[in-house]
Amino acid sequence: MRSIRCRSVLPFAACVAVLGLALAAQTSSVDIGVRATSTMTNAVAGGVGYVGSDRVVILVEVNEPALDARLVDSPAVNANVIAVLRAASPGSRRRFGTVADVAGIRQLVTQGNVWLRVATQGLDALVGQVQLDTPEDAFVTLDDGFGKVFLEFEIHPVSGVVSSFKLEELPIAANGLTAVEIVAGTPQSPGAVLATIGVPSQESRSILVAPGVIQAIRSGAVFCRAVGDPGLFGELELGSPTQHALIDSGVDGPTNNAVAFLRRQPGPFVAALVRTQSFPFNVTAVNIFENGTNASYGPTFPVGGGDFLMPPAQSLTPSQLASLKTENVTIELVTASGNFSAGIVDEDPPFVLLVGSPGLNGNVPQGEFSAEALVGFGYEVAVSGADPNAAAIPLLGFELHAPAVSLAAFGLDDEVWVKVVTPLPLGVLDSTGTALWPQSLPNDTSFAGLPLVTQIAVLSGLDGLSMSSVARTTVAPN
Repeated sequence: MRSIRCRSVLPFAACVAVLGLALAAQTSSVDIGVRATSTMTNAVAGGVGYVGSDRVVILVEVNEPALDARLVDSPAVNANVIAVLRAASPGSRRRFGTVADVAGIRQLVTQGNVWLRVATQGLDALVGQVQLDTPEDAFVTLDDGFGKVFLEFEIHPVSGVVSSFKLEELPIAANGLTAVEIVAGTPQSPGAVLATIGVPSQESRSILVAPGVIQAIRSGAVFCRAVGDPGLFGELELGSPTQHALIDSGVDGPTNNAVAFLRRQPGPFVAALVRTQSFPFNVTAVNIFENGTNASYGPTFPVGGGDFLMPPAQSLTPSQLASLKTENVTIELVTASGNFSAGIVDEDPPFVLLVGSPGLNGNVPQGEFSAEALVGFGYEVAVSGADPNAAAIPLLGFELHAPAVSLAAFGLDDEVWVKVVTPLPLGVLDSTGTALWPQSLPNDTSFAGLPLVTQIAVLSGLDGLSMSSVARTTVAPN
């Protein structure tokens, strides 16, 4: 995927006081999910989000128009209201969300004392218990022999919500692609269509599916194909398409000195970037190989500044692809003082809140942290699916507004969800509506656990502005 990189360093010196407060006040957050049903209607609601000790963030999908949605303290009709959810966009009666400060909310969820109640137009409400959840990654390469599309999903087992949140494409294959089907069986012996989900730029990018569909995805008994183009298909694979490795010299303190990022590409390929600028010994070569067989994943090339690149040029064997999934791969740095190595681990996906407003192309821009935030190495903010060649400004902070701030007073139909600590530099998107903002992080272990949230303001839209979805991540230790 070609993209423009808008390099800068987050001005930590300019916001040390704010950062200190954030570090002092931060608490870890955990993912939550809820599935609300009724015995009197076929309607169903699914919610995903996260809770800190005193804050809840949740977005609820309903499969038919609803009257309202709220969090309550029991399934009873007369339960006490914890927080009222509002329609996620004007006129929407199928998507509700909130960011609310509620004392002790994490403990309440852990104790089973938080419920979702959705009032429908029928005779009964949809009710379900909010639970801790562990989302799972999945990805697919759609291939028709002429071009490829790489699409990522996030699966929420508790709620039954499946979301598409990242699309990498070759234009020949992706031209006009708006949705894919999740189909039982194999391309050679297809079964029933289990679900249809939109690509990340579409309103249907987040859907509710039956528990049986989640089970089928987990069992590997499904594949994906493009709506309107059954020849564009591929296996839906469970697992993270992105891994990293931290390599230490063992001679200069507790933090690691080099980092490697591996990223699956369309087809049987993987790309890697290895950064060795901080390694105390001169790195002359980098080897990436499968444990046991020692099969190389491809040659790496120095590209300057201590970086080594492995382009996605070598077609991998089924064994090598399986080893990526099982973290059975080693990164080795070659130096005159000896070789230093480490194994890969899956990256934790950032939480994506599917809000935002569309641009002139009708797409809601997708904001994300495209590389996991690591102490001493930094992270990347990215946007895709926005209006081509438009200007954009990422908004960066440590938490979300409760609730989101409407810009209606300025004649805009957009909302700002991020409580901004600092904007990143203005960037101009490329011809695909994509850009990256690489950022640095100090080599200070006290930053580990720091939450980061971002939303990108794109200076193009029906009202002159479009806002991306919101992404959240946590700075990982080094």
